[in-house]
Amino acid sequence: MPFGRPDDVRREVAERIRTVGSDGGLILAPTHHLQLDTPLENFWALLEAVTGKSWAPDVLRPSAI
Repeated sequence: MPFGRPDDVRREVAERIRTVGSDGGLILAPTHHLQLDTPLENFWALLEAVTGKSWAPDVLRPSAI
């Protein structure tokens, strides 16, 4: 999570769901904590990729910048 960009996170989540989550039972989480150097955009990308909803505050969305 601390490396890469939000699109990398979304792509990795989609790959994990495709390869090991097809029958359910997959728990997606970054770890028991987020490293301090993890960009918040990557955290929001994880939540969005898993739920299909936008979670980032408006001030962090590209359209708001």
